[in-house]
Amino acid sequence: MFSPVRDVFESWLTEHWKGGVARRNRRLAVELQGDVQWIPGKAAADRLGISMARLRHLIREGLLEGQESVSTKGRHFIMARKDQLNAVEDELAGEITLYKAIEILGLNKARLQRILRLLFPSARRVNDQPYLPWCVSSSEVYALAELGEDLPKLGQLDDHHITFAQVLKYWQWNADEVVSLVEAVKAGDMAIEGLWPQAKGIGRWVFHRQRLHAWHKTLESGRANWISVPELAKVLGVKQQVAYWLTQNEYIRAHKLGNNKHIGSRIRKVDVDRFLSTHMFGTEIADRVGRSPRKVMRMLAEQSIYHLRGTSIEACRQLVYRRTPALDRFIERYGAGIDPTRWRESVRKRQNAWEQIIREQEQSFPVGDFRLEAT
Repeated sequence: MFSPVRDVFESWLTEHWKGGVARRNRRLAVELQGDVQWIPGKAAADRLGISMARLRHLIREGLLEGQESVSTKGRHFIMARKDQLNAVEDELAGEITLYKAIEILGLNKARLQRILRLLFPSARRVNDQPYLPWCVSSSEVYALAELGEDLPKLGQLDDHHITFAQVLKYWQWNADEVVSLVEAVKAGDMAIEGLWPQAKGIGRWVFHRQRLHAWHKTLESGRANWISVPELAKVLGVKQQVAYWLTQNEYIRAHKLGNNKHIGSRIRKVDVDRFLSTHMFGTEIADRVGRSPRKVMRMLAEQSIYHLRGTSIEACRQLVYRRTPALDRFIERYGAGIDPTRWRESVRKRQNAWEQIIREQEQSFPVGDFRLEAT
């Protein structure tokens, strides 16, 4: 007699009920739990592999339909639409959270936070906001973690062996030294002799102790390998305020020369090269597509491509963008038939500025040590 009413009620419950449905609701059909469209935020976050903070951001930005309620005792409850999770998964494809990267690489949080941008230049905070979670390219993380997978697993370590985990724990290397070793392994300049199963991630790498010592001594630290912030401005062809903004917001890593308040900083050339390979100034994009920088900014914003935002209130005096596939497609689409002379000229000016800095320091030009992109 009441079956039609029950069916309609359960149909409404499946589609619209924003409260929890548990097994203790024994009068509801068992299949109902699998059909409900609103699920707890924790379940949604676990399925997407993201933090609750990022889930809240997705809801606030309208990328996921959700609702947050507060109980009479002040407890917060988030419910999210289950049928929209597949679309969100596609949106998040290719990125993982900082905590997932920590788990994969076997590094502690403090260590990875210090070297994150150096290891993975494409790492970003959600929406480039300073207090939102980090997003890291999953392909880059897994590619690093899988280095040496075909090497033998060592049952015991000899005296001439040392693991990367031991290096990180006992040798007191700074971030640059750690990143330099990782880059040397990736380039094949430093060989991994095997893997130590009792460690995790890249901490499993086993090196020959004496060869690692010898490699460490070859790390360059002379004047020919770094530039000052004013020199950085000359190389980039920007005002010094822009160069300081980039270093203060850690888009280009700067190293203090001492602990005094007004002492200068230096920048490794490899960090400048890394920045130029992963970022592009708005003026360069404008030259590539034959439009004004302001017009380019509006066109990019219409495609949800935004310039960098720093961690401070002060904005950068020049537009800077990450080099993403979306930006590459934009340049390819609107740059067809545009003469690239002006853009190539800016690249040539950077190279000339760098050579002038070397001449002023009466240094010979270090061949192959620092290369600006020329194409």
